[in-house]
Amino acid sequence: MWSRLIDWVSAARWMPGVDSLHARGASAPGTALILTARGKERTGPIAALEPGRSITLRSVQGGVTANYVCACSQQDAGTRVSLTVDCRTSGAFRLLGPVIWSAIRRADAGELDAFAATFSTE
Repeated sequence: MWSRLIDWVSAARWMPGVDSLHARGASAPGTALILTARGKERTGPIAALEPGRSITLRSVQGGVTANYVCACSQQDAGTRVSLTVDCRTSGAFRLLGPVIWSAIRRADAGELDAFAATFSTE
């Protein structure tokens, strides 16, 4: 599962709303990821990486910083993949924190199900 999780080219197959995703170099802390969604291009770094275990992708837009932590752990029945999002707001965005969090939750709610469905037949 780990290799599929960091296969940036295939990410658009399971990330809702993402048209394309690619990295500027090898997957490592500091490597820039370029994401195109709904016609807009965004760039964010790989903030942390534990190969085979977890990766943290950071998105910073205005006063909103979101860290997306994808983790893999071995279970009796196979590999468990989890997604945790830490969202922080500052400045004028602080008052909008609950609204922003709710929007992130809705946008990413089916991401792991889509990931599992995409690779369950391979």
